[in-house]
Amino acid sequence: MKVNETVRHYLGMFLGIGLFILLALGGWELSEHSEWFGSLWASELNRWLLLLGGIVLIPMSLLKIYSFFWGRGKLIRTFKQKTRSRISNCKDNDIVRIQGNLISLAKPLIAPLTQRECSAYTFRFSEKVQRVNARSRTEEAWQTSKYVETSKPFLIECEDALALIRTDESKVIVHVDKVHDESTYMKDSGGFLTKEENENRALALQSIGTEPKRYIGVYAEDLKFEEGVLQPNEQVTALGKGRWVKTFDDHDLNHLHKKGIENVYELKASEAQQLIVSDAKYLLDDVKAQCDFQKNK
Repeated sequence: MKVNETVRHYLGMFLGIGLFILLALGGWELSEHSEWFGSLWASELNRWLLLLGGIVLIPMSLLKIYSFFWGRGKLIRTFKQKTRSRISNCKDNDIVRIQGNLISLAKPLIAPLTQRECSAYTFRFSEKVQRVNARSRTEEAWQTSKYVETSKPFLIECEDALALIRTDESKVIVHVDKVHDESTYMKDSGGFLTKEENENRALALQSIGTEPKRYIGVYAEDLKFEEGVLQPNEQVTALGKGRWVKTFDDHDLNHLHKKGIENVYELKASEAQQLIVSDAKYLLDDVKAQCDFQKNK
């Protein structure tokens, strides 16, 4: 079950208060059974340092553990532990990690905010809301109103070979590279949203099936748009199981057959092996690794 940012905010706030109470009760109990800790706990300054330190360090440690075993840390290890392969050297049923330039197949997708042609995009629009913080003060924050992600098959070109990436049921991680909020709103000399700003808002929202009425106009609500795309000629990496397929047998690949390309290496998700595709910098080879890869071909 997905929860929005406001729910997570209040959950985190109440959990923080609960953790503070547990640490305080635990501190008092331990001070009764340990002379050394009792002398440390007797100082009011030490008590506050221990309590505040616990509130900060315990959640940070839990987040680190989560990342290492289930989150980004595990994902990075999964990619980096697999030696990068040249597509031309790949064999049927190999689990491979490849990287290269993206080439679109057939009609590309159009990103809602920037209208860029792409093979995958993520798009989030958020509204400004008010919520109470731990000090009982009202603060403004962004809350997600809708999140959309979509993709379609594309090619990755590496050296002299091509890989066909079937994105159905795969995990596509797209780096967010465009953020549009108050700092980038287009306004006229009177401080009101321009016609162009309103038209762009309406187009972006309509493209994801959202009614834009209250989001456009002179007194339109504050919105934030965040968008990421996988676009042509961008460096993309993929990790999964593949096999060689003939371009003549696939209608979407017939144009490659006409160019004299008889086979491409197809990567797609299965029950036994997940396919992960991304343009995230933390998964891509850096410049040095790219140069080393070129030298070793």
